[in-house]
Amino acid sequence: MGLTMNQKLDKFIAKVLDRMFRKVGFKKFDQAFVDANRDWFLQKSWTQDQEDEFHEYFVKTAQKDLNMSKERSEKEFQWFNLNYGWKLNK
Repeated sequence: MGLTMNQKLDKFIAKVLDRMFRKVGFKKFDQAFVDANRDWFLQKSWTQDQEDEFHEYFVKTAQKDLNMSKERSEKEFQWFNLNYGWKLNK
């Protein structure tokens, strides 16, 4: 029997958070950092190029792992990035 949608979503979120954290210098997703900083997503920043690469990765991974359409994956990225994306460097 395959994974449930909730299990697939949990694996997807873990995968994209790990990639996101690696983009700004972490070795992997850091739960201790998140727990210690309520506004953890405001503590680091990345370049527009880094965000663009993550955006592409997120969308392709959502399409593959969650069987989402490109349009739906794009919308999910926008919500995710709005809520949890790193600040952009100025």
